[in-house]
Amino acid sequence: GIPIHEYEWNLGTLSRPNSVFIYYSRVDVGANRVNMAIVSRRQADEVIVLPPPTVASRPIIGIRIGNDVFFNAHALARGGNDAGAIVTAVDMHFRNMPQINWMILGDFNRNPGSLASLLDRGLRDRIYFVSP
Repeated sequence: GIPIHEYEWNLGTLSRPNSVFIYYSRVDVGANRVNMAIVSRRQADEVIVLPPPTVASRPIIGIRIGNDVFFNAHALARGGNDAGAIVTAVDMHFRNMPQINWMILGDFNRNPGSLASLLDRGLRDRIYFVSP
């Protein structure tokens, strides 16, 4: 499996703590360029690692806090051709868990408007795209 390390970092002082939790995975052990992390004010109830959705893809890491799951993903360079597979993999993981709300944040290496065309119609109808 892909190891995820949890760290607690106190951004405050001992008398006024202001902690964040960092979930870090060194997925790029070769070049050490595209490792992944999630930072949260709340400690995760669960850490989730989904396997790479294609042979060339990176794993998808996430944390669950209550019924909300937050994923970090990094699609392939030069067009993010696996971006649709990333979204589909997350959707399939939670297909039988309607109580779970999920969100994928990350670098899709493509224009946000072009992501929908990589997804089947049923999935497009169930999700929302948010981009700057």
